[in-house]
Amino acid sequence: MSKILIIDDDISIRQSLSNYITKLGHSVLTASDGENGIKLITANDPDLVISDLKMPGISGMDVLEKIKRLAPKTQFVLITAHDDFATTVEAMQKGAYDYIEKPLDLGRLKITILRALETKELNERLEIITEHAAFDSKIKFIGKSQNMREIYKQIGHISSNMVTVLIQGESGTGKELVAKSIHYSGITQQFPFIAVPFF
Repeated sequence: MSKILIIDDDISIRQSLSNYITKLGHSVLTASDGENGIKLITANDPDLVISDLKMPGISGMDVLEKIKRLAPKTQFVLITAHDDFATTVEAMQKGAYDYIEKPLDLGRLKITILRALETKELNERLEIITEHAAFDSKIKFIGKSQNMREIYKQIGHISSNMVTVLIQGESGTGKELVAKSIHYSGITQQFPFIAVPFF
């Protein structure tokens, strides 16, 4: 189930879109303006945003620019009753997945939602594969001593189990390299490796 945010100042459109998308099996959030929409994006990290173009205050185009900085992986679809060539081109240049005119064709909207979510999933898989391949090419474990062999064995054992691991050592001893090796050698390799700085 994907998380979809609808931003539109028209309550009837918000409600009808929310009902329709919920029936498609997705979780739906709604916002009545761009400012609240940005707050929901920051707090909830939706997979897809569907936003009206012309709204009081922050426009849909402004939201698009903001979201591409805050959550670049989130897909974005603009909807508007004011269709024109220049705006369509601008929206696509700024990273919108699609630009749909009102009144909305629900069949087209359904296909757009499906394809936008598929694109997000494919992009995430590609990123994981690219990161994994880049890491594979950079593994630089050096040493064939008994102690190093024991570390290799422990990595092999740990990486085949879903367990929490604490790696301790002085700065520069390769803790993150060991952590990545555990992550990419076993059952977690299809997921991204996220390093969180500790201060």
